[in-house]
Amino acid sequence: MADTILTVEDLTVDIPIGAGTLHAVRGISFDLKRGETLCIVGESGSGKSLTSLAVMGLLGKRIKRDAAKLEFDGKDLAAIGPNEM
Repeated sequence: MADTILTVEDLTVDIPIGAGTLHAVRGISFDLKRGETLCIVGESGSGKSLTSLAVMGLLGKRIKRDAAKLEFDGKDLAAIGPNEM
């Protein structure tokens, strides 16, 4: 049960706004091992939902997701398409 199933390393989510860019999520990193439960907690507006949506690839078309590593069960989530998700 010690193997990692989800790795998120240096995740950022940027949202274009009229005056520039809103850096909604900056530098989030975590590992989730098989059998573990991850709880993302924080104040309202702290990026919990955007972090989850970014990992699942469910952000809007204009929202930019970037990460040094975004991997689920050995698959690079940044490289797979919506059908494989």
